[in-house]
Amino acid sequence: MGLLFGGCRYLSELDAIRRVNSSSYRTNTRQIRRAFRELIDGGWLLVVEKGSYHKRVKGTDKMPATSYCLTEKAKQVYLDSNLFYGSLSAYRNRKPLKPRVKGRVKQIKFHDDWRQILPPTIETEEFITALAELESHPVYFDREAAGRSEYEGLIKPSRPMPDHGIKTISYRPLKSGRMQSVPHTYIGTQVTPFIVPADDIDLDKGTLISLDFKSQEFRIIGALASKGPLFDDLNKYDDIFDHIQKIMPPYLQTMIPTIKQEIYALTYGSKGWSLADKLYENGAPRKVAIGIANDFYKFIYHIYPEVLELKQKCENQLKNTHVMTAIGGVSRYPEQDEGGITKAGDINKLYISRIPLSHTIQGAGATIARKIITKSPKLNFSRLFMPIHDGFIFYTVNDVDMAIREATKLMGKCAREVVDIEMPLKLEWIRSKNMLSYG
Repeated sequence: MGLLFGGCRYLSELDAIRRVNSSSYRTNTRQIRRAFRELIDGGWLLVVEKGSYHKRVKGTDKMPATSYCLTEKAKQVYLDSNLFYGSLSAYRNRKPLKPRVKGRVKQIKFHDDWRQILPPTIETEEFITALAELESHPVYFDREAAGRSEYEGLIKPSRPMPDHGIKTISYRPLKSGRMQSVPHTYIGTQVTPFIVPADDIDLDKGTLISLDFKSQEFRIIGALASKGPLFDDLNKYDDIFDHIQKIMPPYLQTMIPTIKQEIYALTYGSKGWSLADKLYENGAPRKVAIGIANDFYKFIYHIYPEVLELKQKCENQLKNTHVMTAIGGVSRYPEQDEGGITKAGDINKLYISRIPLSHTIQGAGATIARKIITKSPKLNFSRLFMPIHDGFIFYTVNDVDMAIREATKLMGKCAREVVDIEMPLKLEWIRSKNMLSYG
């Protein structure tokens, strides 16, 4: 029960054993199964779906796991108490834990790694200075507040919640120039608002604001490709995905009701296999699923031929020079350990079709992010709290409207300095002491 209340939403028997054994306690499969039975018999858990071998042999690709959910009785115990129990027996014996654990994770700096992949310029040093300022502020994941919001039905987390406690965050470079947080903080839009400043856990002093670029990858393509229908539509329609959805053939609209993720997959160099797998899992015959995925990609390349032109241009650059250099100066070379080079020493054809366009787009997006971080210390009404891919969270103790306008202006200006196209923003969410509102 402690593991479930603590945020473990996907808890197998082996995972439960590993988590318990990593503490000062020891357990085994028999004890874990007995614990599940006790929780069910006591009215704490409900069986949602029972795993079945027969379902698998009848043709289902994956054997469904036995899954459970907390009962209203269990949720109410959590909501009615300000205490956190490590186990059901601890709850019975009234031996609570303090949910707000003190202590920081040892911080590892990646500044030299950034210097290795970025050009040796003043801009690089200014970015690293601003990055150090960003990393100097400890954060706290308020798992207690997140759990309460979930049990009250305000949020629906899609991933397991991380450990609670005070942490320092560092940002390491990926091969594209994008940054990845250490420890990992990209925990889903439903739960991210509960990552808060360590010196304002309850947000008594300030407010968190999350701003996100709309369809950034596709807009980067529109800016870098030859000016054509895509560039025109991006400047005409605020929601480009909705526009594409409306002009697709009816059968594609029926089979692919949401295209946002499929467009993103295209920008990452996908050939449609993930879409075909998804259609197959939803009941379409394999050949039909592959045909629909191919038709979707052909449709995108038909209405926006400059997308395919840019893709081929990037592939030719890699073929001719054996290196891809994106805006911002981050270069990527085919390496044998990632399948970029064949045993004969040639560039892998799959690598050529997958990496060049993705590196070009992600490199431009990463440059925008670095510019925002570099200029963020000059903000007057807020400070940059956390970057998350193409979104940015700001913390303000001042007027919220002024902070939003200032942050929006900063992000839009940095985007225009990198790519010559309007990059609209959306307000993802705002969280203060007594309010969480999604834009």
